[in-house]
Amino acid sequence: MDKLKVIKNAIIIGISLFIISANSQEKSGSFKFKALDFGLGIYNDCQATLENGFNGDMEFQFDINSNILSFQYKCGIGLIDNGTLFNNVFDVFLEVNLLYGRELLISKKVLCGFHLGAGYIHSTKLFGDVKNAMGFPVSIKLVHVISKQISLGVSPYVNFNRLNNLYSLNLFLRVKFNK
Repeated sequence: MDKLKVIKNAIIIGISLFIISANSQEKSGSFKFKALDFGLGIYNDCQATLENGFNGDMEFQFDINSNILSFQYKCGIGLIDNGTLFNNVFDVFLEVNLLYGRELLISKKVLCGFHLGAGYIHSTKLFGDVKNAMGFPVSIKLVHVISKQISLGVSPYVNFNRLNNLYSLNLFLRVKFNK
């Protein structure tokens, strides 16, 4: 339980540092808090264990001269199929990632973004082992702009790590802060 406390503290410190940095440097015009993405979706590990479940994420995006720097928190809960109906094992994972990305304007209302980075993944099996690893997330975001502040999108995502690569598909809501 101490590792979970460390992860929570790291998330709070990371978010605080990003917000402080964004507010202190916003006047220069080169580093601005851009948007906040809230995503929900499904995930799978595409391995013999057939780990499936639901996940959610929250991503804080910052604009640095048309480059996007993001701090992402992702969590999920699912089942690992052991071959019998009542012998399935619950799996929970938490990720903290730092991502770099770029977005391309396809039309007036459609954006396409590519994001990659590095992070930390913590995986726990109920009544089982706890594992931690370094992860390398990659995502593509297709975004439909609804208004100046609100967008909806879909994001295929993969996290490459030594535990088990996680593949997910999320729908997300983007709340934009700079116009």
